[in-house]
Parts: sequence; structure tokens; C-alpha cells
Amino acid sequence: MDLSSNHFSGQIPNGLGGYSKLQVFRAGFNLLSGPLPHDIYNATALREISLPSNHLMGPIDNSIVHLSNLTILQLSYNELISGELPQDIGKLSNMEKLLLDNNNLSGSLPPSIMSCTNLIVFNLRDNFLEGDISALNFSKLQRLRTLDFGYNNFSGNLPETLYSCKSLVAIRFAGNKLEGQILPQILALQSLSFLSLSANRLTNITGAIRILNVCKSLKLLFLSMNFIGETLPDDDSIVALDGFKSLEVLCLRKCHLTGEVPPWLAKLRKLEYLDVSVNQLTGPVPGWLWSLPGLFYIDLSHNQLSGEFPQELSKLPALTSEHAAAQVDRTYLELPIFTQPTNATCLMYNRLSSIPPSIILLNNSLSGTQLQSFPASAYMGNAELCGPPLPNNCEPITGNYQHQNVEEEAYQLETLLFYLTVGFGYGQDLCDDSIQRGKIAEEAFKLNGFDGWRTCKDEMPWRLRVNTDSFSH
Repeated sequence: MDLSSNHFSGQIPNGLGGYSKLQVFRAGFNLLSGPLPHDIYNATALREISLPSNHLMGPIDNSIVHLSNLTILQLSYNELISGELPQDIGKLSNMEKLLLDNNNLSGSLPPSIMSCTNLIVFNLRDNFLEGDISALNFSKLQRLRTLDFGYNNFSGNLPETLYSCKSLVAIRFAGNKLEGQILPQILALQSLSFLSLSANRLTNITGAIRILNVCKSLKLLFLSMNFIGETLPDDDSIVALDGFKSLEVLCLRKCHLTGEVPPWLAKLRKLEYLDVSVNQLTGPVPGWLWSLPGLFYIDLSHNQLSGEFPQELSKLPALTSEHAAAQVDRTYLELPIFTQPTNATCLMYNRLSSIPPSIILLNNSLSGTQLQSFPASAYMGNAELCGPPLPNNCEPITGNYQHQNVEEEAYQLETLLFYLTVGFGYGQDLCDDSIQRGKIAEEAFKLNGFDGWRTCKDEMPWRLRVNTDSFSH
């Protein structure tokens, strides 16, 4: 039974328990309210309950464990679903996809949940769950590919038992209260492609870089708002010659790191997106950044960089040549992504390169006249830029540039890239083979509770944002 994406409202009526052969119940993306009807737990043939993006409320009753055939439970984005998870939820041993993100769940995770040994997707993001995450034993979850516990109140260290889950492709613990360091045992996760640990209390960035650069499958790495006040290591030997061999996105923003832009970044030959903004980095903008063939988005804003803007950056292939940029293989991300970094809900069905190529250098202490190295067409859409080669003259600048919704933008970018890494397969559960790829992508986002899906046709040229005034943190 599939009633998804209509305008149904009111409570789910009783009576579903009388359908002894009902295997699938889908009614997501409606206006349904109230609790789950208690008699639904009598429909013991059910294999899937999918009710995302409604207004359901109340706790998940422990009677759900009577649905022993259940493989998919999807209640994302209901917000009023509250209370603790059922203590006996581990009896749902056939569960493969448990998606309860963006609700109002609270309390600690019941230890029995680690008995759901068939879990492939485990998403509890954006709730109020708490407890020492390192006390849980993940080692039985050998099929687990996607783990998203982001934006809760979990504490403790990264669980070492997690490194036994050799099938893991994506991990997110961002926005919790985790402490400690990244351990070498993470290298056992040879398929790990997405890792987000932003906004925790991790320490030892030198050790983290030394370990993670060996992760050969790692493509997207978010470590922002950790390592507070540490020094960004500049020892070139910390990263092997082929270190971070697959890495395409690196975010280390708002760590208040000291030091300079490190030379080992030049070894990241597949890097496309670099964000080290809101730190305390000093020294010049390195000219060797031009040698990275796919790099098209660089955010060095809100640091203490000084010196002249390097002319070499005019040679960045992905910034200056459409032909050269076209040679960069980004087919892995041919799914919806930002069109503008400043419009987090503005998406288009395109590649990661749909983010307009940008060098963001706001609020540093740069000087010189190297802006003339770029053609005037490169600055289209930047009303604040002035001076040659632009026709408008510069006027004195007062005040400081303020990022608009920068935390939300960072969160949305990370979330989108997370679903681009792992979400495509979810959508296929809702679609038959005749549906076009764009539709599958849309359903993938919907099924994972992304409520900002829409099409954006606005294209923007690449942008260079420079503020040569001093900025004090």
C-alpha cells in the first residue's frame, strides 16, 4: 500500500492490523498527524513502514517488536515523534534500514539495538539522544554501510568497536560532544568514503592528518570546529606522496588553528573543495595552489593571511578554463548539489562543479594589484569588487563582512554531500527501473528527509571575493 506524496491529513485510521498479508505501508510526504495506530502492530507480515515528512507524534511503542519481519522503518522528519527508543528494539533482527532522523527522540540508546545485526542504514540524526557512545558494541553490525548519529548529545570517545564494521562507507558523528583522538584503527574501514566529525571536542589534529591521509577511499572529510587553538601541521612529510589519494572535499573551518596554509595540501591531487576559513592562519596565500588541477572552491576567509595575492592562482585550471575543468572527472557526484554556496536550499541536478568556482579571501590583510591577472568577466555578479580591471572605482570600506547563515550553509553542504555519497541507493527502493535518474535522485532526497528539494535554474559565474582591509578576530 503506497499513499505517499499526496495531501492526506488527519490520523492514520485503525484497521491496518486486520490486513494479515500487508507487507508494505507507505504514506510519506503527507499531512498525517497523531500517533501510530496501535493495531498496526498486529499486521505481522509487514516488511516496511515508511511515513517520513508528516506530523506524527508520540513515542514508538514497544509493541513494534511484534513486527518480526520488518526490514525498513522510516519515520524521518516528523519532529513530534518523541520519547525513548523501545528497549526491546533489538528483537527486530531483520531490520535493514532504520531511519528516525529529524524527530524529538531522547534518552540513551538501548543496548539491544546492537542486536539488529542486519542493519545496513542506521540514521538517528537531529534528535536529542544522549549517552556514552563508546559504551555501545557495534561489532555485530557487519552489514552496516551508513551510520548517521549527527547532531545529538552523544558523549565519550569514538567507539573502537565501530572499526569492526568493515562495510562502512559513510560515518557522521558531527554536532555531538565526542572527545579524544582519531585512532589508527579507523584504517580498518577500507571502504570509508565519507567522514564527518565536525563540531565535537576532538584533539590532536596532527595525529588525525597523519592517520587519515592513509585512508585510500576517503573522498569527503569534515573536521570543522575541533582541535581548537591547535597548530595546523606544516611538516610536508606528515602526508605521504600518495596521501589522501581520493580526497575531494576537505573542511577544517572554525577550528581557530594557527600556523600557515600547509604545503602538504599540494599532494592532494584530487582535491576540489577546500575550506579552512575562520582560523588564525598567517603568512601568504600560497601560489602552489594553482597546481591542483581540480580545485575550484577555496575558502581562506577570516584568517590573518597577508602579502600579495599570488598571480599563480590565475592558472588554476578549474577556475580559468571551462575545457580544462571539463576534463576533471566528477561523475561520482552527478546528483543534486548547491548552485550557490549562499543559498543552501537552491539545488540543481548537476555535478559538484555546479558550486560556482570561488576563491574566498574575505577579512584577511592581503595587498597588491594581482586582481588584474584575471579578466573582468571573472568578477561578474560581484557588486562589491572594485578597481582594475573593473570599471567601478573603489570607495573606503567600513565595517566587517558578515557571513550570512554560514553555520547553516556548512551544515546543509555536509548533509547534501552525505546523501550524494550514500543516498542514491535509498531512492531506488521507492522507484522501479523505468523512472529516470533525476526522479530517483529526487526520491532519494525525499526518503532521507531532505525537505528543501527544489530545482534551481540560476547559474553563476565563478567568483573571487577579496577584502584587503585588516580583520581582527
